[in-house]
Amino acid sequence: LDVSFDEHGYAYVVPVVVSPSGADTYMAAAKLSLMDSGNPPYSIVQLYADPLAVEDGEYHTNPREIEVDDANNVYVLNVYGLNESDILWKYGTDGGVTEPHLTLSNAEADPNCFVPDPLAMCVSSTGDLIYMASGQYDSNDPNSTTIRVFSTESLAPIRSIKVEGMQNVTGI
Repeated sequence: LDVSFDEHGYAYVVPVVVSPSGADTYMAAAKLSLMDSGNPPYSIVQLYADPLAVEDGEYHTNPREIEVDDANNVYVLNVYGLNESDILWKYGTDGGVTEPHLTLSNAEADPNCFVPDPLAMCVSSTGDLIYMASGQYDSNDPNSTTIRVFSTESLAPIRSIKVEGMQNVTGI
């Protein structure tokens, strides 16, 4: 669904299907080293996925967007409408997930972080910002859309941008 590249020529892709021996198959994100030949013409450098706690009701296996910043941090956007599973994770250069992650589907927790059905994401090196748009239109204002802006450092909301005359954004 999405691919991003860093300055070293690595490709970051979502989703990848992971079939570990003796365990359930799941979807994740991956960092790939691209090769000139071979079957397949890549090798997996890093997988980005975290096991769920038994009591966790979130669905983590629907990665839709992936971006990498200038410091080689990786941002993976998971999209699944049930149980607050629209989530943005930031992975550090060591491949480990940083805390906290950003839940995008709970308007009551923080309306500035509410991005239902997130479908477009862009990490900007200028200003260290993450731009994100919803796949749903606002029935109260159907002739505009809102792009939310977050900090790459803390994943905290910074501001929102209202785009007049556009009901939906499909890519950033």
